Amino acid sequence: MVTFAFDERYAKECGGSDPAVFINRLIYWLRENRANNRHFHDGHWWSYNTYEELSDIFTWLNEQQIRRMIKKLETDKVILIGHFAKNGNPNSPPSRTNGDAFVDESKYLDDTPSVENEGADDESAKNIRKSLVELPSVENEGRNGATDDPHASK
Repeated sequence: MVTFAFDERYAKECGGSDPAVFINRLIYWLRENRANNRHFHDGHWWSYNTYEELSDIFTWLNEQQIRRMIKKLETDKVILIGHFAKNGNPNSPPSRTNGDAFVDESKYLDDTPSVENEGADDESAKNIRKSLVELPSVENEGRNGATDDPHASK
């Protein structure tokens, strides 16, 4: 089983638990990329996934639901969506892989506890741990940015 969590502040700000779970997972992926100094472009840390890969991760959502949710998060200026050429080569055709980054990284990456930060003692971390939701396991989380992506340049 994979455990997904969300901060209820994000659920209130972004319209429900699904975007909040996505945001929490994106926080994790982008922190991993920042810690490993990879996928930094245009002043932002990025995570790369296709909608199909995201639907394999968030198994209760289909590709269309994920597409609408991500578009709404972009419209609400929570995330940026990037479409990068394969291997960073401007002459390559665009990849089907989307890049996701936060508009305001400091809000999400600098002081926000995530479910992976189990040692945190502040109230937000306690709230996250209280709102855990168990979901079926996903064998491979795709090219979530926390792993090397052959379509993305470093």
